[in-house]
Amino acid sequence: RGTRDYPRLPEITRRLARPCSRWLLARRRHPIPPLEVIYACTHFLAPVLVDAAQRVWEKLGTPPVPISRLRPTLSNLVPGTPVAASASKDDVLFAKGETEGARARLEEEAAKKRAAKEAQAARAAAEQAAAARAAAGG
Repeated sequence: RGTRDYPRLPEITRRLARPCSRWLLARRRHPIPPLEVIYACTHFLAPVLVDAAQRVWEKLGTPPVPISRLRPTLSNLVPGTPVAASASKDDVLFAKGETEGARARLEEEAAKKRAAKEAQAARAAAEQAAAARAAAGG
């Protein structure tokens, strides 16, 4: 499957890899695969994101290794290993956290924007009608 299932994945991994791997990219003829960057970064985030790290390793189909055994060339994943794609939109690594207060505030802001657009459209229609009347009467 690869990155086709995750359209923004290459952009995100390029942003993660850019500062820490310029020296590596200068030596390599081929770009670093995005899943390699995710696999390596997950090892360093595992102490903080314990459950999420485990889910990433399960989806990549490759168990974690000690950090000292990670290859500096970022060639830790075996080519051809199947990658588990999300089965549904609800199967995300991190769900967006919203409180009822935040949701109500967002809905209120959206209603205000809608009302402002409708008022602007009504003003524009009134101006056009007035211009048409002036052109017809004048």
